[in-house]
Amino acid sequence: MKFFLDLCTKCGKCVPYCPSFQLFKSEYHSPRARVFFAKKEVRAKNFDTCLLCGRCESVCPNEVSFPSFYIKLIEKEDTSRVKDFLIKRVSQNPLELLPKKKTYQKDWIRPALPDSEVVVFFSCGLKSVYPEVLKKLKKVFDTLEVDWGVAEEVVCCGAYMLNLGDVSALKQQALKNLEVLEKFQGKVAVFCATCYWILKKVYPLIFEGTEFESRFKSLSQRIISGVSYFLNFLEKTELEPIINRKGLIFHLPCHLTEETKFVKNKLSIKEFCCGSPKLSLLLKGFQLNFKRVWQKYLIGVETLATFCTGCYLNFKFLTKHPPEIKHWLEVI
Repeated sequence: MKFFLDLCTKCGKCVPYCPSFQLFKSEYHSPRARVFFAKKEVRAKNFDTCLLCGRCESVCPNEVSFPSFYIKLIEKEDTSRVKDFLIKRVSQNPLELLPKKKTYQKDWIRPALPDSEVVVFFSCGLKSVYPEVLKKLKKVFDTLEVDWGVAEEVVCCGAYMLNLGDVSALKQQALKNLEVLEKFQGKVAVFCATCYWILKKVYPLIFEGTEFESRFKSLSQRIISGVSYFLNFLEKTELEPIINRKGLIFHLPCHLTEETKFVKNKLSIKEFCCGSPKLSLLLKGFQLNFKRVWQKYLIGVETLATFCTGCYLNFKFLTKHPPEIKHWLEVI
């Protein structure tokens, strides 16, 4: 990881893109400063204001990722303080604790088969935040004539465990999902940007050098974003008047930035960070204060459609109606 950080040339391209720098307006809270302290082997306080959003990596000429270093550091420091509670109580679906959670109907789900062409990762968002997307999925895949199904036995990707600094618990979640998803041969479509990032990038990272490394790398190659299917659906139907209607914008989550650069020519995209659902920062009021950075994008907006569970919840809790908060697939 130190060699990896040595690739930083201190050019500063990452600085204006970092959400914590945007809020504090201080170089101390920039990725460049964090890399500086990391190379000096100093555990600085500004590490904890890293949102793990990856925006620095997306603009870095050498693709240096402080979040990758930070995750490895968290793993090294991990004391598993909350593992037992998380695994035993809410590991299946932590969003069941939401006061106004939504529910899905069993007939909305088509179980995946071992040879299904596309397997839908049954995320917490699909279960409890925007289950209406499940109804849309059938229409999307039928239009595309794709053999698909839902992996019902998967558990939460473990993003909230990472936010709490419990990598041991995250690993247990990863192993459970690996066992389930290896039963299927097809691509694994994910309809949450954070889940997509966790499954595709974080799982292989935290199992580097272990007996599971090759299996997680193979799984990573099968992970795809549901955005791809959204765009195919767009091209095969007459949706232009709907997606370009006045008052509707599509929010591009940080963890989908690289995946969907080509989307910007087709949709009314606004690319900004929601402030992340990181609990340690939530308790300090970071997200509430960070609202002033992105609320300018919502002037005159009636519907804000996002592709991430964490972003969805942040916008839902931090904004008043309008705008109405939706998942991308809910508005088509």
